[in-house]
Amino acid sequence: MIAESKRALRLELIALRDSLSESVRKKESEQIVLRIQNLKVYQEARVVGIYYPIGSEADPRALLQDTAKQFCYPKITDPKSVQMEFRLDTGVMTEGPFHTKEPTGAVVNPGGIDLLIVPGVGFSLAGVRLGYGKGYYDRYLKDFLRPYIGIAFSRQIINEIPHNEFDVLFSTVITDREVLCIQH
Repeated sequence: MIAESKRALRLELIALRDSLSESVRKKESEQIVLRIQNLKVYQEARVVGIYYPIGSEADPRALLQDTAKQFCYPKITDPKSVQMEFRLDTGVMTEGPFHTKEPTGAVVNPGGIDLLIVPGVGFSLAGVRLGYGKGYYDRYLKDFLRPYIGIAFSRQIINEIPHNEFDVLFSTVITDREVLCIQH
C-alpha cells in the first residue's frame, strides 16, 4: 500500500517539476544555492557532497564555484545491493546507471564528508523524503553521522508522504523560498 502511494506521488511530483521551464528551474536553483551558502554548517564545511542533477532536479552545481571547498559526488558501486559511495570531483564524469553522471576521483569515506546535500522528488513538512524508490540515499544515510540537508523546489514540499522504518528523516530541507528546520 505504501509503495503504491509513493509511486503515484512520485509520478505526480516529477510531472510537476518537469512542467517548470528551464529558466524557472535555473533561477530557483540559484535561490537554493544562496540559502545553502548562508548556512553555518555549509560555511564551516571543507568537503561537501553534492549530486549531478537528473532531469529537472534542483541543481546545486553553482556551489562548485566555491574554491575553498572540495566537492564529491555519489557513485553507484553495486546496483543489485543498492550501494553507493562518494568520490571527489575531478571535473571528469562518466555515465552511470540510470543515465546518471558519476565522478572518477578518489573515494571519500563518509566521515570525511562535512555536509551532504541530498536531492528529493519531494519532502514532507515532517522531513520525510521521497526519492526515486531504489533506496540508495536511505541506505547511505542510515549510518552517516555528519550533517545532511535535503533540497527541492518549493512546489515539491507537501503535507505528508507515506513512509516506513527504512526512510531516513531530514531535519533541514532547503527550497527556493525557505529553509525548513524540522524537529523530530
